[in-house]
Amino acid sequence: MHCQTYAPADLGAAVKLNGCAVFSLALLILIVVAFSFWVHHYTDYLQELVTILSFGGFLTWLSTMARVLPEKVAEALQWKAYSFFSWIPLGIILLLILMAEIIAFGFFGSLEIQVLDRSASSYTIVGTAHAKPLPSVFSKQFFFLKPPGGLSSWLQGPPAFPIRVKVEGYPDKPVLINPIDVRPLRVPFDLDRKVILFRPPRIHLPAFRRSETNSITIRMPKRKLEFGPKPNYTGFPIWVGCGSDVRPPWTSDQTIRGDVSASFGQSGIGSAHMMELLARPRCIEKECEYDIPHAENEVTVELQFGPNNQHCNDTRKVKDLPAIGFVLEWVIDCGQ
Repeated sequence: MHCQTYAPADLGAAVKLNGCAVFSLALLILIVVAFSFWVHHYTDYLQELVTILSFGGFLTWLSTMARVLPEKVAEALQWKAYSFFSWIPLGIILLLILMAEIIAFGFFGSLEIQVLDRSASSYTIVGTAHAKPLPSVFSKQFFFLKPPGGLSSWLQGPPAFPIRVKVEGYPDKPVLINPIDVRPLRVPFDLDRKVILFRPPRIHLPAFRRSETNSITIRMPKRKLEFGPKPNYTGFPIWVGCGSDVRPPWTSDQTIRGDVSASFGQSGIGSAHMMELLARPRCIEKECEYDIPHAENEVTVELQFGPNNQHCNDTRKVKDLPAIGFVLEWVIDCGQ
């Protein structure tokens, strides 16, 4: 079924515009433009889309080959295409596609990650659970980040549910992406979830080297969370709330390395590898990504160390811990 159209006896004669053909062509252009805008706004795949639409130069080659055809044959092919677009069901199909496209766009949101730190190279999307170790709500998805200044997008379809974005070297970030929402995430400025860094005081560090029965236990009674006991503890800093890949702020890192160097001396450390073992913070649990307790909650650290098996308990409220960036520092108080 076509709109009324008449092929001229002479294909070289003028052809009147057909409303159905113009309508179908306009719908096709709108479909492509709308999809391209959506890809540009919600994802970082616009360049790939442009490459696909250009068919890698295929259309240019096809246009060149078409010049080989006689003029009358080329006009006949154009007329066939024009007649196809004047087919009324085609216009209805294209209209339905455009409507479905617009409706589908309303179900998707996007996370837009802007990298401002050269050391961040990858990120992982994982499910989230409040006040519990992170379960695998769905398979973890690993992605490489674009270079600094570039944008990396992750598209989330319905239903909307909280996710955790884990960027290498930083605590994970809970994010809720709603439909039609473009949620920006700047690395590292928006990765500010508070975590706790435990470490023994400088004065007690040598005692950890003189005993093999050291242990540490960290308890959060109101949250019913317990880390440890960690046997054979050598006095290295411990993360609670993030994984071992997280790097402490520069000032904290320099303080820790200064304490280790002052306690053992360069000859006692022996090598850069030993310094790394003693000064690099680590998580002592298999699942490290915990939300720390509310600011009013108390945390208790139990430490056993030294050749005389010295014991100490240190209990504090989270709100009383000094903050350096996203890190709450806890120098364990065992007395003098």
